[in-house]
Amino acid sequence: MNRLRIAHLLVLLCLGSLSLPAAEALPQNFEFRDGQGEEIKIENGWFGRKKKVVKDRMGNKFESKRGLFGSTSTEASVMGNSVKRKKGLFGTSDIEGSTIFGDKVTTKKGIFGRRTTSVDVSGSAAMIKGLFGAKPPAKSLEALMPSGTAPVPVGDEAFAPSP
Repeated sequence: MNRLRIAHLLVLLCLGSLSLPAAEALPQNFEFRDGQGEEIKIENGWFGRKKKVVKDRMGNKFESKRGLFGSTSTEASVMGNSVKRKKGLFGTSDIEGSTIFGDKVTTKKGIFGRRTTSVDVSGSAAMIKGLFGAKPPAKSLEALMPSGTAPVPVGDEAFAPSP
């Protein structure tokens, strides 16, 4: 008899918890924007999903996401430089960074713990080459003269009789 009462009480508690108002069961979101481009956004989704974003008018931003099964993603960018970090479901992780010059560093960790890294510094290399590299070629005389004019003879051609 006591077991029947306890089971009956548990069933009533379960049904009572399902009858909560719908407003409490829905995810709660918050968004704030001013008229000048700044923004704060917080989204709380179903089953523990969350997203937080902070942006300013200059394009700088910080974003943090949490997924359904514990996967996370974080991204930050300041003045054209950015960093992204992602953690997956089965222990995988990706980290990516890039600069305003176009350089990029990427590292990925797979399921079995093996990490692959790639580095691309072509943006800075091109800038350094431009600063300290070979001098640009001198402009030719034809490029400097207005169109429709004949080039000025140079050397022995200057003293040759004209036809």
